[in-house]
Amino acid sequence: MLFSPSSFESPPQLFLIVVPEALIFFCRNFKVSSVLHCVTVSRRQFERKVTSMKAVCFTFLLLCFAHLTSAQVSPFQPGHRNHIWGVKFCPDDRHLLSYTEGNLYLWDVASGRVLWQAETWFIRKLRESFDLQEFAWSQDEQFLVTKSANGTYQTWDANTGQILAVTEQAPTLALRPMQTLRQTSAQGELSHDGNLQAFPVEATHGDDDNAAIKLRDQQTGAVRWLRAHPGTVRSIAYRRDGRYFAVAGSDTNIYVFAAQTRMLVQTLVGHTSPYLSVAFSGDGQRLLSWAKDGAIKTWDWPAGKLLQSIKIAEKDADWRTISFSADGQYALTSGETTRFRLWDAQQGILLRAFEIKKPYAYTSGDMTIGYSSLPVLSATFNPSGNRILSGHPDNTLRFWNLAGKQRGGISIRRGAVQLQLSPDERTVLVLATKGLGRELRLYDARLNKELMHFDDKEAEFIKAIVFSPDGQHFATSDSIGNVCLWAINQSKPLYRLGDWRQQVIAFSPDGKTLAAGGENQNLALYDVRTGKQHWQLLPSYQPNKLEARLTAERAQREAQLRAQETAAQAQRNRQAARDLKRFKNQVSITFEHYGDMTNPLDERILSSGEPGKSQVKKAPAEANAVWLRLHNDAPLPLEVTTFSASYGKSHCYHEFAPGVRAAGLCNNREISLQFEVQDRHGKPVPSGICIIERALILPQTAVWFAVPRSLWQTGYRVRFAVTFQKETAENKVADYGKPLTLEVPMKD
Repeated sequence: MLFSPSSFESPPQLFLIVVPEALIFFCRNFKVSSVLHCVTVSRRQFERKVTSMKAVCFTFLLLCFAHLTSAQVSPFQPGHRNHIWGVKFCPDDRHLLSYTEGNLYLWDVASGRVLWQAETWFIRKLRESFDLQEFAWSQDEQFLVTKSANGTYQTWDANTGQILAVTEQAPTLALRPMQTLRQTSAQGELSHDGNLQAFPVEATHGDDDNAAIKLRDQQTGAVRWLRAHPGTVRSIAYRRDGRYFAVAGSDTNIYVFAAQTRMLVQTLVGHTSPYLSVAFSGDGQRLLSWAKDGAIKTWDWPAGKLLQSIKIAEKDADWRTISFSADGQYALTSGETTRFRLWDAQQGILLRAFEIKKPYAYTSGDMTIGYSSLPVLSATFNPSGNRILSGHPDNTLRFWNLAGKQRGGISIRRGAVQLQLSPDERTVLVLATKGLGRELRLYDARLNKELMHFDDKEAEFIKAIVFSPDGQHFATSDSIGNVCLWAINQSKPLYRLGDWRQQVIAFSPDGKTLAAGGENQNLALYDVRTGKQHWQLLPSYQPNKLEARLTAERAQREAQLRAQETAAQAQRNRQAARDLKRFKNQVSITFEHYGDMTNPLDERILSSGEPGKSQVKKAPAEANAVWLRLHNDAPLPLEVTTFSASYGKSHCYHEFAPGVRAAGLCNNREISLQFEVQDRHGKPVPSGICIIERALILPQTAVWFAVPRSLWQTGYRVRFAVTFQKETAENKVADYGKPLTLEVPMKD
C-alpha cells in the first residue's frame, strides 16, 4: 500500500493509519486492562501520559511508519539497457531467463518482477570472449549452470543469482539437458505449455537505450512487458515548495516522491510513449507531462487522476527539446531548423512560432549551405517565465517576450547549443560547439561581456547545464552521463558526482540537493555542499567474494599484460624510428600531366580504382586538375586517407609473415586522395569534405591522384600524411612509427 500525498501533508491522517497499534502499545505500557478502557481514559490523563512518553511515542511512530512502508513491494527494478541476446523459459514456465552482454536476469513471469540480476564480467580471464552460450537447470531447479565462450562453466544459485563456482569442467550436478542461450529465431521463445511467447525487443516505443521483453498470450493476444522501472530517466521536476519531485522514465510512468522522506507517494500511468518533460503547475496540485508521441496530459497528481489528455498532430510533435515556464503555463519546443514554438502547456494549443526572416549561409569545404531564415540552435525560458532566450549560429543570443517580439540580445563567441540564465537573470551560461567538442562560457546578460571561460577539456563533452537557485553554482552532465558541480568563479568543477550515465539533472528549490538520473536506470540525490550522495533509488550491484576475487585476478593479469605491451611497443617504436629514416626517402610524389578530375562530392562510396581521368592529358589552359603519382618503393605498405573506399584485386596484397597478409591497391590505381591545404603563412585553408576512408599502397607500387588546378595556381601548400604498416607480436597489422607528412611540389 502506498500513502497518498495527503497523508504526508496532514499528520492526523498519518496518525489514523497507526492508531490501532499505537493504542495497544499505550495500553500495555500504561498497564491499562483493555483497549476499550484505554480509549476511555480521560483526556487529562491521556495528555499527561503522552507528555511523559513523548520520546517513546515519537520513536514508536517512526518505527511503525518504517514497518508499514518496508512492507510495500518497490515498483522499481533494473532491466536490460541494450541488445538482448536470448530469452528462455524455465522448466515450470513461471520464470524467464534473459541474457545481455555482461548481465543475466531471472524474471517472474506473472508479476513482471526481476527476481535477481547477476553481472557476468568477472567470467572473462583476460581479453577473450566470455559470452554465455549455453545453460542448464539442475533437476531440482535449485541451481543454474551456464557455459561461456571461454570454455568455463558457472554454477549459480537459482534462487538468489549468486555465483557459486567457476570451473574448467562441467559441474557434477544432476542437470537437465544443456540448451543454447542465444535467441536464434525471430518467432520468439515459446513457453513449454504453449501459452506464452516471449520476444526480446531492442527499442521499446522507439527508445533505443532500453531493451525489453514482450510477452504475448497465445490465446487472447494480450501483451505484457518485462522491463526496467523507471528505466532511463528522462525528466526530473521539483514542485516550487520543494516538498515533492516527479520523475519520468522510459517505462512511460511518472513517479512522484516526497523530497524529505524519499518515499514514493504517487504513480501516474497512462502514457504509451517515453516522456520528454514533466512539470508541476504553479499551485503544485497538477502535473503536466509531454511525451515523445505528441501526447499531452494534465494530472491531479495527489489523487492520481488524469484530468485531460490531448494529442498533438504528428507533424507538429517533431521536437527535440521541451522546456516549461516556471508556473507550468507555457511550453517551449525546438527541433525544427529555423523555428521554435510556444504552446499553452495544458491545452496543447500552439500560441506562436518564432522565426527570424534573415538569410544565413555557411561554407564547409567546397559546399555552401544556405537557409532562408536564421537557424535556431537552442531556446529556453528565463527563470521568471515571461521571456525567452534563443541561440543562433550567427553568434548571437536574442531575448523575446511571449508575444513574439524581440527585446534585445548579446553577441557571443560561438553559436549557443545550450543556454541557462541565472536566477537573477544577470548572467547566462552558454554551451557552444567548438570543433568536434564543446566550450562553456559565462556572460553578463546586460553588459554583453564575457565573465568566465571554463576549462575546455572539462567542458568538451557537456550535453546539459542547469543553474543552482543561488546563482553561484551550476551543474553539468556530459555525453556519457558524468555529472559535475561547478562554481561560477572557478574554471574547473568542484565535484564529480556519482555514477556515470546520469544525463538528467535538477536542483531542489532550496539549492541544497541535486537530483540526477539517466541511462543508468537510477535516480540519485547529492548534497550540493559536500558533493556526497545521500540517497539512490536502486541499490548498486554488490559482487560476492568469488566475483570480487576473480575480477581482481583479471585486473592483475591485465596490468601485467599492459606492462609487457608497453615495453614491446617502446621497442617497436625505437625500431620504427630507425627504419623510417631509410623508408622516408623511398616514398615520393611525381608530377605527371594536366587533366580533369572528379569533384570529391561526386565520388562513389566504393570505387574500383580503375584508371580513368588520370589517363587523359590536357593543355594547362583547358585543365581543372593536375595529375600526380605517389610512389611507394619502401618494403612496407603505406596507409593513406581517401574520399572513397577502393576494392582491390585478390592477388594484390602484402604478406608480412606466414598467414599475416593485408589487401592493398594494385599498381597504377586511381584514388581520390584526401589532403589539407595551407596558405603561404602555413594557416589551414578549408578544402574538400571530411569523408574518411583508407587505402593501402603496397610496396613497389604507385597510385594516381589529382589536385585542383586552382590550388596549383595560388601558391598554396598541399599536404597529406601516410603511415607505414607492419605486423605486431599478436600477428595483427598496425601502424608502424609516426605518420610521414608529404608535401605536393606545387610546380610543373
